Amino acid sequence: PPSFMTTPPVTQPDFQQHLSVDALKSWEALAYGMFIHYSMNTYQDVDHAHGDSPPADFNPQNVDCVQWARVAREAGMTYAVLTAKHDSGFCLWPSQHTDYHVGHSPWQRDIVADYVEAFRQEGVKPGLYYCCWDEHTKLGSMMPSNVKDDGTFDYRDVYATEPYMEYVWNQLDELVTGYGPLVEIWIDIPIILPPHFRKKLYDHLASRQPEMLIVTNNGMQDPPGLLPYYSWPTDVYTIEKAQPRTSFSDPNHHRVYQQDYYLPTEVCDHVGENYWFCVKDDQPKSDHELLGMYLLNRARGSNYLLNVGPSAEGTIPDRFVGALQRLRANLDRLEVK
Repeated sequence: PPSFMTTPPVTQPDFQQHLSVDALKSWEALAYGMFIHYSMNTYQDVDHAHGDSPPADFNPQNVDCVQWARVAREAGMTYAVLTAKHDSGFCLWPSQHTDYHVGHSPWQRDIVADYVEAFRQEGVKPGLYYCCWDEHTKLGSMMPSNVKDDGTFDYRDVYATEPYMEYVWNQLDELVTGYGPLVEIWIDIPIILPPHFRKKLYDHLASRQPEMLIVTNNGMQDPPGLLPYYSWPTDVYTIEKAQPRTSFSDPNHHRVYQQDYYLPTEVCDHVGENYWFCVKDDQPKSDHELLGMYLLNRARGSNYLLNVGPSAEGTIPDRFVGALQRLRANLDRLEVK
């Protein structure tokens, strides 16, 4: 990788989208996807992990990626995004750049490989999620958990060291070169990485997979709005657990650093009431709420990435499968695509 420099030489990276508007609109036509939060967090029964659990704690009975894929297809989903690495730092693939991965757990199998194979077999396009917030491998970086939350917390206080940027670069390179074509690579908490590095990373990932969308998460904003310092560059304007704006005739046109870009919108939310990961007491949202959320997002031109967390056993629980099936039945009844 190039020399990254910890002090950005520019604040407004010179940026050109690597995909055409037609290609972006083809991705929009996918409409409905499955977000899959599954990692060490699942075995701590929490959404945010501390990165200190040994690999032996990741001990599922049966990681059934075929079941995940069938649930997604039967729900009407056309693409999926799996958390290859979340904030615990635990990797669902045997990364060459850390020992904190599934290969050193009792399960041992490469879950990313099993996932992409199963979803392709079911005709659901696979994508991968990578979190820049890493509680296990910090390499001197300032992670959100290291910043005192005294009411003055600002994500702009976090930063990545040069060794950590190289670590991120190498791991993302493994993911986009080792598992065949991906519909998207979904990068969370991108603000840890400086803008000039994010630009170089974007260009590198685009060179590896020219047809893949590169998504840097804009996070939860109220009211929603693209935050370039936080998430630029990106191919998609993401919104967490909120609704897309209605103030524009075409909400997917954005002006960033005095340039106009076409950025499709993707809203992610979870099928459960409170959590991204499968937490034992979490129950599905009501059928009415799930239907209403889907219809509102699609009416406002947003792709809908609905999260389902597999259980500690390694399968999607019946209560969430049932909620997705009822949502599909309600959409079929209304003849909604």
